[in-house]
Amino acid sequence: MRAMKTHTLPKYIHPKRFCEDAVDLSGDFPISQFERLKGLLSDDEGRVVVHLAFRKNKQHIPYVEGNLQVQWHLICQRCSGKLPHATEISLLLSPIDDEKYIERLPEDYEPLIVEDDKILLSAVIEEELLLAMPLVPKHETEECMQVLRQFNDGSSTTIKKGV
Repeated sequence: MRAMKTHTLPKYIHPKRFCEDAVDLSGDFPISQFERLKGLLSDDEGRVVVHLAFRKNKQHIPYVEGNLQVQWHLICQRCSGKLPHATEISLLLSPIDDEKYIERLPEDYEPLIVEDDKILLSAVIEEELLLAMPLVPKHETEECMQVLRQFNDGSSTTIKKGV
């Protein structure tokens, strides 16, 4: 078993080869490097902690098991304020080179399409983050009211009800 435990993850992974070699990866990515997330977050602070184990099951099917942990700042859809949100994502992916093999995968495996021998690791991580993002992130009602009150206290504009 080969372990690559660093805080700097490789740019590319070779999923099938890594599964053959039983590679473990641990490290983190800055949220700021995920371009597709930028417009969905209130800022790009923080890091995504990544733990991945590449293996083969008893039927010799390659798979990637792991988790992602992120503390990010979403945009509340009620008040547009910063919404701190902790997310942990469990992964169980199986690298395949053609979509025709999807039906052969065990039911609990998600396909990881790898058309070339390698794949950009950050693209896989970003896709999983996008899938895990709440559809309508929002504070509890009272928290939104506090954000709105703070906004109004700092502004010379008055919000009139019933107009």
